[in-house]
Amino acid sequence: DLTVLIGGSGQERISGSALDENNNIYFEGATTSLDLPVRNAFQPALAGGEWDCYIAGLDCKGDSVLFCTYFGGSKYDYMYISGTRTESIIANSRIYSETGMLILGGNTFSSDLPIRGSTIQTQYKIRAGMWHRVAINGFIALFSTDGILKKSTYLGGPGGIRLHAHAIDKRGNIYVTGGVFEDTIWFITPGVVQPILNYTVKDTSNHNENEIANIVAKLSPDLSRIEYATYLFAVSGRNAKSGSCLLSIDQKENLIITGVHESYQGWEFIPMKNAIQNAAPGDGAGRQYGFITKLNATATDYVYSTWFAGTYGW
Repeated sequence: DLTVLIGGSGQERISGSALDENNNIYFEGATTSLDLPVRNAFQPALAGGEWDCYIAGLDCKGDSVLFCTYFGGSKYDYMYISGTRTESIIANSRIYSETGMLILGGNTFSSDLPIRGSTIQTQYKIRAGMWHRVAINGFIALFSTDGILKKSTYLGGPGGIRLHAHAIDKRGNIYVTGGVFEDTIWFITPGVVQPILNYTVKDTSNHNENEIANIVAKLSPDLSRIEYATYLFAVSGRNAKSGSCLLSIDQKENLIITGVHESYQGWEFIPMKNAIQNAAPGDGAGRQYGFITKLNATATDYVYSTWFAGTYGW
């Protein structure tokens, strides 16, 4: 057993962790501290905006910091959990690959993140007039196990995207899921299970913080291309919301997504296949119900998709 305290004088959140073949420990998160125990740092100081993300490694005994570095821009950079912008739902996510790469992912309002390489999206994108509280891009950064930043990319726009979870498989492919605030995401690929959102948003105000649909994407190991990207479900009505929460990858690179869904006008936006529960119980009005969905390795079909909920939801 091992218990280690690591952090600074501010607040820290750990959002993902992993062990390598030598039982070295790696973890990522977000911080307000100006005095993290940085070592071999790519970015030795908090860049601004109150919160920055960070990634760190400890040796197998937990008594030596291999590296610890900030990662952020001049504005707010954070992880996410429903209701709290500084945490993440991905505490058991896979952030280490047998290829020797570590993945750091989160969300940002910064247009000056340290982007490296000819990657998918090298600039922060948001449409003009987007409400400032949802003018968000996701980001993914790849680090070596000694803390060197190899590649990084924004992921978002022109409508806002908030990433909830990410994972990396044994071959280094990267998977992300999150929520979108508009149906204007530029990188959706053809032939996927849901290339468009088949509804009209009832809340046309610019001041809606609820995510109207989920998004799932697979990125190449070098972050140079989108292998696939699809919307996943949608909601109807003002203040409805849908949130993918956790990712898991099986040995065939099928992707399992779990989350919660809330809709005020029925459940027609959730396709069921090989379901153990074909309908959410109750009237659904204002309640959140769990779902579990498995996509095939190319995101062209559902392996299964099911509700998992009781009468009163979550």
